[in-house]
Amino acid sequence: RMWATKEVSRQTHIDQSSINHRPLRRFHDAPSLEVHQNRSDSTNATKTKQLAHKIRKLTNQHAVESLFHNAKNDQNIQSDPVVMDAFIHTFSKLGQLAQAQEAFKMRKSLRVPLTSHPYVWLIKALGQARKLQECMTVFDSIQDSPVLDLYIWNALLSAVASNKPDRAPHLFQQMRASEVEPDVVTWNTMIQARGRSSGGDAAFKLFKEMQSEGIKPTDRTWTIMLSQYINERKPRQAWEKFLESLKSGDRPSIAIWNVAVRALADQSLLESKQFPAILDMMDLMKQYGVEPDEITWGTLFRSAIQLERWQEILEIENLMKTRGELRNNFHSTAILQALGKLGKIQE
Repeated sequence: RMWATKEVSRQTHIDQSSINHRPLRRFHDAPSLEVHQNRSDSTNATKTKQLAHKIRKLTNQHAVESLFHNAKNDQNIQSDPVVMDAFIHTFSKLGQLAQAQEAFKMRKSLRVPLTSHPYVWLIKALGQARKLQECMTVFDSIQDSPVLDLYIWNALLSAVASNKPDRAPHLFQQMRASEVEPDVVTWNTMIQARGRSSGGDAAFKLFKEMQSEGIKPTDRTWTIMLSQYINERKPRQAWEKFLESLKSGDRPSIAIWNVAVRALADQSLLESKQFPAILDMMDLMKQYGVEPDEITWGTLFRSAIQLERWQEILEIENLMKTRGELRNNFHSTAILQALGKLGKIQE
């Protein structure tokens, strides 16, 4: 009993001592309502970003529609600009125009101003669906808005060039009059539109105008221009323009060389039964430090097949052998087809 009394007394003394030495929490150290609110806002923002990321990654139309239906019944999600932007992006990408326009309308009603991106997505989708009048309606609604930038102009130009290429020059002049400087994407669109409406020579004239303004052509620029001549069955002009670019100091990539190879192959096959120009072209590639790749050889075979020049296919095969190039399945198929057409069944 005496031991128990002393032990209780000792424990009481320890507990009291620890209480005396424990620092007191001051009033202003306690978590305030504002801190709790900030934590809650941060959690909601994280969930919103995750939801927006999920929406952008979706490729199933029904899944996006289901999420959008739920969002329309949830005021918090419906009023979030990040989520609504994600819906506009995904609906536009999947070609669900009615839903994209509905999400766009809901997004415009929010207090947070729209950036240029939703306009670009919607205009591109409408252009691909050949709904040019609706593209112009969206564009007209922001003509005097500060949100109107180069990206929106480029999207509208692309839509017009794809559907009404003859109207693209007027829109291009309107863009320049509004003091928006075109970039290489703008020029690419215009060169393509000019080629469709007026032919390769008109496209090349615009190409030279672009260069005179200090805009350097990209691979896509060269592909658009050279392909225009090839599609017009004018491979000689395409090859001449390519040589002109080499003389002016341009150093095109292998992708552009492959387009030029197609032009030269078509020219050689159309104009004669011989294939000497290809050998010269290979030497020219070597001179500029460019090695033919699998696409280069495939282009030669494809051109010969399209024009039914079976003997030239065998000449291409011999050229590959002398250069130590390996054949792939497409090359072998072309060679077998040529041998069959030439009656060389044993070979």
